[in-house]
Amino acid sequence: MRVFFFATAVTFIAGCQTETKLDKIVESDPGPYPTNYREVVKASYSTLYKDPYSVRDAIVYSPFRSGDKWSVCLLANAKNGYGAYTGIHATLIYIKNSRVVSAYPDPDGFIKQKSIDYLCTSYIKTGLSGEPL
Repeated sequence: MRVFFFATAVTFIAGCQTETKLDKIVESDPGPYPTNYREVVKASYSTLYKDPYSVRDAIVYSPFRSGDKWSVCLLANAKNGYGAYTGIHATLIYIKNSRVVSAYPDPDGFIKQKSIDYLCTSYIKTGLSGEPL
């Protein structure tokens, strides 16, 4: 009886596997290189900043592939909720198929600003080119 239940359980668990290697390859495809990344980043200002019209001194760096997304570092100075400029900070923006899928640091603060500053600075030191936005 135990053997029957064990064999049934193994068959049931093995039958649940539906993901193939091809599915993983398709999921890991970030899409084509985002040639319009400057416009995509600028269009995301309203979700990234409390006052999107206050953004100044913005420099956007060319995208680099990171996993299943393209990553773009944005250095910008914008006003906070109190109306004061915060200084230049880095924002890491993930783009997939010419759309912003996420950006860090997130508004909830789960990923700290210092981590993003360090990450973007590290990539910039490798020779990524940046242009004023």
